[in-house]
Amino acid sequence: MIVVLVFLPVFMLEGLAGSFFRPLAGAYVLAVLASLGVALTLTPALCLLLLPKVAENARREAPLTRFLKARYRALLPMALKKPAWAAVVLPVVFGTTLLAVPYFGEEFLPIFRNMIF
Repeated sequence: MIVVLVFLPVFMLEGLAGSFFRPLAGAYVLAVLASLGVALTLTPALCLLLLPKVAENARREAPLTRFLKARYRALLPMALKKPAWAAVVLPVVFGTTLLAVPYFGEEFLPIFRNMIF
């Protein structure tokens, strides 16, 4: 859903940029949702049917996954013990992001120069 929400501002564009990017964003969102549907339904079923020996093997985690889980397990109890800290950090991060918005460019298309010969 985050990928879909990222494209929400594109649907609000007006003018030439809106008419150019709105259909592209719509096609992309539909493609992502279709991919999600296939990934959640068809892919696990086909893996179970076509790869039965892989499903029987013991699951081993990648080193990066083990590293991230260890850090998460260390931070989660602290965040649960101090929810006010999380409630302060989140608006600060969000506010910092909002401060960067005026510095984003508004133009999606370059300025075209009509050359008259």
